[in-house]
Amino acid sequence: MIPSAHSTVYNVPYDYYSLMHYGKAMFAQPGKITIETLDSRYTDIIGTQTDASAGDYYKVCNIYNCATCKDRLKITHDEVKDISNPRPTSDSMTSTDRECSNTQPILCGLLKKAGFLDCDYEYTNKMCCASCNAATPKDSGGPDMS
Repeated sequence: MIPSAHSTVYNVPYDYYSLMHYGKAMFAQPGKITIETLDSRYTDIIGTQTDASAGDYYKVCNIYNCATCKDRLKITHDEVKDISNPRPTSDSMTSTDRECSNTQPILCGLLKKAGFLDCDYEYTNKMCCASCNAATPKDSGGPDMS
């Protein structure tokens, strides 16, 4: 492990769902595992992401000191906790859940809360189906984020 004196995490907790992970068999001979997580629940999770996680986005905001996205993409205690916990696999989901669910629930929630969720794009609508199809009140009483 790299000592904290030689690394920077930008105030983002360790994220097993980060797009930046190699998969468990990267650089391995066939059938072998070269990368194991300290917590074995995540060995099959690392390196399987198809999009940046909420933690990835938040880290980029911190690295570049982007006030706009840092103010809009605040990660709550529950979301930080969720970054480190495995999500249900598609095998444990019903067919209805798979038809319209958020494949990146933390990211979809953050983007929606910040006003950045654009459901007109097919990819976004598929990734954040539940958030895109959830009823949104016309006036939430919150600040205008546009």
